[in-house]
Amino acid sequence: ILEIVVARTRDLAARTQQILGIGAVLGSPFDLGLLAQVSGFKDSEILNAVEEARLMSLIEPTGEQKFTFVHDRVQEALLSQLSDSQRRQFHQAAAEILDRMDQDQLESQPELIFARARHFANGEGQSMERAFFSGKAAGLLAASNFANQEAYVFLTAALEAADKAGLPLDPELTFVLGEVSLHINKPDEAFHRLRQTLDLTDDPFKRAEVHHRLSRMYMSNFQAREAWVEINAGFQAIGLPTLEMNLFHWIRMVFLWLFTLTFPNSWFVRHRAR
Repeated sequence: ILEIVVARTRDLAARTQQILGIGAVLGSPFDLGLLAQVSGFKDSEILNAVEEARLMSLIEPTGEQKFTFVHDRVQEALLSQLSDSQRRQFHQAAAEILDRMDQDQLESQPELIFARARHFANGEGQSMERAFFSGKAAGLLAASNFANQEAYVFLTAALEAADKAGLPLDPELTFVLGEVSLHINKPDEAFHRLRQTLDLTDDPFKRAEVHHRLSRMYMSNFQAREAWVEINAGFQAIGLPTLEMNLFHWIRMVFLWLFTLTFPNSWFVRHRAR
């Protein structure tokens, strides 16, 4: 049955194939308003194409002005009818349209933040600075929602865009990329990105946070001495004295370390740091 449905894409009117091909670039679901802006077709042409595809059971409504393809294979079949340059062109157009949207509107619809980053990453390679900022925003949002694999993809794309744009490395990005790399079982990259963060930031509490994360990674790998070095480096970063490695100091260290990271602006920490 699926093969029959996919085959129907070849029976669509030429204009409908064009419009749905752009919809396939936009994703599933796709928004009719964005589709009209990217394609340049009239609203009546968009609606006629959507109705034809709906009657042929290729798409179905998922909300106001939104439609989804009934199966990934349908979307893939429509994408295959576009050249690589056409796909990049439509991705770029969608990215720039979304990038011009009001920030409050974007923040109220997080899926648009992800869509903007995806379109920039698959576009024509223009506006690399905006591609960096959109990728970073999407990556941080995905990480905050524990979508670590998605965060990794967005943040890695943001790094590539920053390199092409000649932008300096961003310590916030490298730190979060280190965190998500660890969560998706990429420990070597996690170490690399966290070490990068130490090279990029002078903020004492951020450095202490990075050393804390590195110490936990070492402890999880049963490397107690390396973990101890990171713990002491974290204390040094915020002006606290280093400790000798004995049981009493282990207990004291754990208490101070957890307290410092939990209440970084407390009077106790500021007083000890003087």
